[in-house]
Amino acid sequence: MTVSVDDVPQGIPAPGDVLSGKYQIERVIGMGGMGVVLAAQHVTLGQRVAVKLLLPHVAKLPEAAKRFLREARASTNLRSEHVARVLDVGTQDNGAPYMVMEYLEGKDLHQLASSQSFLPIAASVDYVLQAAEALAEAHTLGIVHRDLKPANLFLTTHADGSGLVKVLDFGISKATLPGESGITATDAVLGSPGYMSPEQIRSAKHVDQRADIWGIGVSLYELLTGQPPFDGASVAAVSVQIVLETPKLAHELRPDVPEGLSRVVARCLEKDPAKRYPNMAELAAALLPFGPTGSAAAVERVRRIGRGSMPFAATIAASDPDLQSQISAGTNGTWESPKPGAQRKRAVALGVGGLFVVGALLASVFVLGRRSTDRPASEETATGRAAAASVGTAQRPTSQPAPATQLPAGQAVPTSPTRAEPPAMPDPAPVGAASSAAAASPSPLVKRGPASQRALCPKGQTASNGHCCPSGLVWQKGGCDRPLAVSLP
Repeated sequence: MTVSVDDVPQGIPAPGDVLSGKYQIERVIGMGGMGVVLAAQHVTLGQRVAVKLLLPHVAKLPEAAKRFLREARASTNLRSEHVARVLDVGTQDNGAPYMVMEYLEGKDLHQLASSQSFLPIAASVDYVLQAAEALAEAHTLGIVHRDLKPANLFLTTHADGSGLVKVLDFGISKATLPGESGITATDAVLGSPGYMSPEQIRSAKHVDQRADIWGIGVSLYELLTGQPPFDGASVAAVSVQIVLETPKLAHELRPDVPEGLSRVVARCLEKDPAKRYPNMAELAAALLPFGPTGSAAAVERVRRIGRGSMPFAATIAASDPDLQSQISAGTNGTWESPKPGAQRKRAVALGVGGLFVVGALLASVFVLGRRSTDRPASEETATGRAAAASVGTAQRPTSQPAPATQLPAGQAVPTSPTRAEPPAMPDPAPVGAASSAAAASPSPLVKRGPASQRALCPKGQTASNGHCCPSGLVWQKGGCDRPLAVSLP
């Protein structure tokens, strides 16, 4: 929508003016209560851009420049294709800031809905899902938009002509960006009255991402029905409706709207933030059945982007209801996400603890490995075989070793005439043990002479290379087998 030049106040660059020696102004695109947007062209690159400026009387307000910079910083931190890209920022000769953004052709959803009374159901859901993708990323960065409405959802096109929604105007977003402090109490009155959540009306400082859930709900309600859920002759009247009254369900105003979709919108408009969807991912999943073909991919993107963006309150409520009630009593029901410093400290503590556990495990593996390498090969084989046989069974106390002549219960029985598993030999007695039972326990066969080896083998078996094998078989290649035949020349 082009605005007449006569409507633009003095102090705004006119068509033909060159801003900062780089951007030649072409025309006025639009103007609102706080700023104006101009179409311009980069004099060197020939690139068409949109230049956003504050109106002269707004630029004089104490926090105006800071809030303007906040929008630029919030937008540049978002990589979603559903956010209007900021290309440059600068200062005019009079000291007022300006912002250079990508040039978009199309209409905002308020203009589109006004021209058609209301929009098709599937298209409305599709537009909201696209906006949810941008907002999910914003929420993961601690940015809450706080001014969502159809006029801030701009419909342009992809290169292939398909619809592309861009979220505009992060100017009053609540951001926790590095090096940025909060805005003063004047922040509390910012926002579009008909689209503000009840908690934002009370105090704009104490809102989280669920205020944007409300804004999405109000926007979708308007796209589906052609009218906002809250409307009045004055700001005070609208505010009273938002805080106290429940609007009609969307399907009551438009019968072809599925009742299930009406319920999704109604949940977005719950007065209590805790009763709304906790994040964009859950809202997107609830909208999926009502979207066009291919919506599943958009919902999955929102889910992946929005991981970890659940409000702190919802996390507490899910894990510890008692703790949630205690915190709620101390905060009057308002919630804010953990501060970045606390999150970093918690991450460092978890990281140090994890390194300690990993170090302890590696040390244990090293010690066990050294003990294993100190044993003879025959003992390692017998011990490993006995350990494998004991998986899932109760362990026998090590303080009562088996008698010297007792065959362990895990002895294998030969299953073929050519090969048989030997019985697992008793563990060696501990060196210098005070227990008489431990002192009587035998050592592995390889530490004894041939006579003592034969004495330890059960009847019908003979000692072979430190192991007991059935008569006629010898220990070779890790098991009892027939002797290898040797051919002499």
